[in-house]
Amino acid sequence: MSQTIHHLIVSAPLPADLSGEEVIAALHDHGILMKVHPLTTDFTLLESTPTETLKYPHWSQPSSDDTVKTYTVSERVTFIPYIGEYGQTTVRSSQSYQNTSDGVRPMALAPAGVTAKTHLRVISSHDHTAGAEGEDKTDGQWVLQEDAQVECAWYLMPLMRGTYEDAHRDLCSRILEKISREKHAQTA
Repeated sequence: MSQTIHHLIVSAPLPADLSGEEVIAALHDHGILMKVHPLTTDFTLLESTPTETLKYPHWSQPSSDDTVKTYTVSERVTFIPYIGEYGQTTVRSSQSYQNTSDGVRPMALAPAGVTAKTHLRVISSHDHTAGAEGEDKTDGQWVLQEDAQVECAWYLMPLMRGTYEDAHRDLCSRILEKISREKHAQTA
């Protein structure tokens, strides 16, 4: 079966009330990432990460169970549009997260051989990837950027591409809004 890959880069400038260090620390709280994801309905931390997951070349360094945390995640996905809940199903996947010095590297292993790999990171606006979708107003010094790819069988790609782009298009902005709201709630 022939696999195909779709790449997506999205970004959003950090608001003035958040530092790069605050955003990176918040990204290390994987629950925040799953709570703002529009498809996620539930997640549970597993006691350990499967050995085969640790062997993927996606991880930024030789990984161990200490550096990669894995969750079982439920997502509500539309597979037939325009017919409401009848065209939706719940998909459970294994999602692993590795904290990095500049953010986090998530990877999802879903049914039907679907693999999604992402790197969410705080970078200087000077290093910001040209052509990234989303807000491109880099007035601030720092940008939250998501470099994402989904890999699946060629015949699933039209569905996966649309679902992936819809879910990730505003993800950086939603993450920053959630971090900012939580910061202000703690100071209020």
